[in-house]
Amino acid sequence: MNLGEFVGEARRRKGLSLRELARLTGIQNSHLSELETGRRSNPTWNSVLKITKALDLKISITEA
Repeated sequence: MNLGEFVGEARRRKGLSLRELARLTGIQNSHLSELETGRRSNPTWNSVLKITKALDLKISITEA
């Protein structure tokens, strides 16, 4: 599962539409849609933080 698929799944679990997530994050609806469908694969760190906060997710970073 890639990041976009994960975000889409988490958004649906919370019962949010793309429009609602866009409102909560301040990220354009079209950008969120592109992320979820794989047309945009490298969101900024700031966007990732906004999305995780809006979806009540935690980020864990490990050394590769």
